[in-house]
Amino acid sequence: MYAMKRKGSVSIVMAVCAFAMLAISMMGVELARIYIVQERLQTALDAASIVAAREMSAVNNVGTCTGSCASDTTAIFWANFSSAHQANGLGPFQAVSTGPVITPQNASTITIQANVQLPLLFTKILGVSQIALSEHAQAVRSNMGMELALVLDNTDSLEAQGIEDLQCGAKILVDTVYGVAAPGSCGGGTGADTVPNLWVSIVPFAGEMNIFGSTYGGPSNWQSMPSGWLTAGSDISTTRYGSNGWMGCVMARYSGYNNSPAHIYDVNDANPIQAPFTPFYWPSTYHKYSQSSWFGGTSWVVGDNDWILSGGVVTPSSAARSLYGQMAESPLITSFPTTSGSLVTESGLQVGPNLGCDPSPTLPETASRSVVEAHISSMPMMSRGGTMLPQALQAGWFTISPNWQGFWPNPALPLAYNTPNMTKVLVLMTDGNNQICPCFPVYNYYGPVAPPQSNGDTDMVAYGRLLQDELGVVSSYNGNGYYGSNGFSSNILPEMNSLVSTVCDNIKNSGITIYVILYTHEGEEADATTQAMLQNCASKPGNYYDAPTAASMKQAFSDLGGQLSALRISQ
Repeated sequence: MYAMKRKGSVSIVMAVCAFAMLAISMMGVELARIYIVQERLQTALDAASIVAAREMSAVNNVGTCTGSCASDTTAIFWANFSSAHQANGLGPFQAVSTGPVITPQNASTITIQANVQLPLLFTKILGVSQIALSEHAQAVRSNMGMELALVLDNTDSLEAQGIEDLQCGAKILVDTVYGVAAPGSCGGGTGADTVPNLWVSIVPFAGEMNIFGSTYGGPSNWQSMPSGWLTAGSDISTTRYGSNGWMGCVMARYSGYNNSPAHIYDVNDANPIQAPFTPFYWPSTYHKYSQSSWFGGTSWVVGDNDWILSGGVVTPSSAARSLYGQMAESPLITSFPTTSGSLVTESGLQVGPNLGCDPSPTLPETASRSVVEAHISSMPMMSRGGTMLPQALQAGWFTISPNWQGFWPNPALPLAYNTPNMTKVLVLMTDGNNQICPCFPVYNYYGPVAPPQSNGDTDMVAYGRLLQDELGVVSSYNGNGYYGSNGFSSNILPEMNSLVSTVCDNIKNSGITIYVILYTHEGEEADATTQAMLQNCASKPGNYYDAPTAASMKQAFSDLGGQLSALRISQ
């Protein structure tokens, strides 16, 4: 009888414990749902407050947000809170809100508040069917100006979708900073083309930097290159470059100037007088390589940049190609459409002394939003050379460093460091590792093979061909044939990564804030070393955006635009 009573007691205890555990689990689910709704609500209010502060008007130190200010603020709230991104929609977990309440505090401060009713799942058994939540945000007008350098990777590893999302995202960022962002648009905002004390520069990059192309590159402008900006003996005439002329790309300043050691002027912001540039030039490989024929004798084989000057025009040249197949070569394209959706690829089958030089050059600081966005739209997808992160960062620095004041078309820019109410920002977007590639595609009957010069060498980039050994750390590109990469990964990549870290530190130490967006292709492009390097390059952890997909990269630009807008969230 005693044993039966004891067994019944244990059953009761177990039932009570089970009910308690179930209650705790249900409460955990409810708390998680509440947290998610609160986070979404706060995000919506933060975004709405920025729009409200930007568009509010004031008379006699009294602020007001009516008309388009109120409608735009409300639209941004619903776009961020509603699961359907539409007015009066339901939020997460069927949460219901009556919308934002907009309250100007004074001529420069505005508060946005909203209430939400969240249906509950499990507490109905206790007679509680919903919970009321409330959040608010406050935004303050800021008079801070900005010099903003956008350093944008446009190598073909991004692929067409990546380039298109890069261009769209960058234009959304620009629209947001200018205060004319239209939700979901790619540069479709309407409003002011200029904002007081806001200037933006664009640096597209691949294997070398086109620093001077916007002002001095091309046959019509090369004659006006100021004396002393290029190294002694530089020839940028059409006699050397053909009718297209020198396009404005430069080599890395890796050797010392004024008896200084190497790797000083390729990681600092020295201007062209302090350290002149050497024009980029890819010599012709026509009749440079030969091999024994199957039928005896010697034949010329195709190089990776076969061209001749014929009547002053760069013309593709034909070497013996019986082993390598035919090439559909064309002269270097120098103009690209700027209309939306007209993406153009700089083909790997082109030739010439400017091959690999980005036809979309560095755009110096400009106040015009339309000029900036047109330049972003004009960026092609580059397929030769590689990815030179050290020189890309350095070129971005050139555009906003006061050491370059007087070297760009606007003689008053860049402004001095620590100019009151001004900030300098550099945004780097890239999709992968430093790289110098042998990108030349040739074929025989058995598939792709390497031409003779690529068996241990690379494309021409800012540091020349790799076997020129300007980096001083390699005797061959790889040890495992055309597709191997041991020599590069073990010798060259660490040296280039070290240069990236050095130039990042130098930029930050000068007082410039760095943001980084890394498009990782789901981890297939940027290795762990590169990710850690670029995280450290950003000025702080929150300035680094890891974007696994092209769509998330575009969203990162949009999110960053909010950070860079001339406002601050105060509460």
